Amino acid sequence: MTRRAITTALTVALLASGCIGSTPEDRERDALPDDGLEEGPLHRAGQPCLLCHSSSGGEGPHFVVAGTVYGTDGVTGRGGVRVTLTDVTGDVWELLTNEAGNFMIDEREWSPVFPLSVDLSDGTHQIGMRSPISREGSCAHCHRAELSATSAGPVEVGAF
Repeated sequence: MTRRAITTALTVALLASGCIGSTPEDRERDALPDDGLEEGPLHRAGQPCLLCHSSSGGEGPHFVVAGTVYGTDGVTGRGGVRVTLTDVTGDVWELLTNEAGNFMIDEREWSPVFPLSVDLSDGTHQIGMRSPISREGSCAHCHRAELSATSAGPVEVGAF
């Protein structure tokens, strides 16, 4: 083998090895804290669900929309809140949050056309999201635990 062929082969191998590794999504998923709960509908409240539960993001079940609703303290998940999502065609999906405050819609059950509007009701209080969900089905993508330049803060029911 000529010196040029060896150099070319090593360069190609080096460049290819740079493509192997973790993606930004993998790194974000790996950085999420473990809440110690067994995997299921109650685990990892407040985390971006679709990092792990999307057809491009890991193990099933795969969700089209998922998130967590909190009480007025912004910390305790709020069960029994009615979540109403309406897609741009007028198709409506309603469901209740579970005892952890989590809700999720399996992508096999609903295929909404984005953007989506969102309304929440606990029977006493009702609120609509001010802006539509444009494309990201993980509520925690925009609604992290604390209000900041990159987060609208947690979704709270009862503090309207």
